[in-house]
Amino acid sequence: MNAFPLRDFIIEVGSLLEDRTFVRWTVNDLLDATTHTLRRMVVVRPDVFSKREEIVLVDGAEQELPVDVHRLLDMIHNAAGQKAAIRPMPLVVVDALHPNGRSGPRKNKVIHWSQAQKESRTYDVYPPAIAGTTVVASVTKDHVPLAHVAN
Repeated sequence: MNAFPLRDFIIEVGSLLEDRTFVRWTVNDLLDATTHTLRRMVVVRPDVFSKREEIVLVDGAEQELPVDVHRLLDMIHNAAGQKAAIRPMPLVVVDALHPNGRSGPRKNKVIHWSQAQKESRTYDVYPPAIAGTTVVASVTKDHVPLAHVAN
């Protein structure tokens, strides 16, 4: 991927807006608009900004994404031991195979995960996790705000 320096981007935008001296739209206005655009791109195309990251699980089957994570795309493998793969499985299938699975014994190795389409911040793991269990997941994060320049 070719890098396009932010400075060059802002200069080009100023030129396209016919405001090369940044009188009407300041550089900070353009930086804020760029941050907003990048954050919207995370929503529309989360795969473009995806990266692998370790997630520490809490006790139980129901989990919540860390505050800085926008979306969970995939859970790849356990971070400890033999790094066993974790496979997605619809919650209805997990419940059919393991009717009392949510209240079952806690383990430090996750086998399956599922996420309801209507609840993007929560997901379930099977078997229920011991607090502190770490998994490697593919996630997207909101873009950090671009730093303003001094006037």
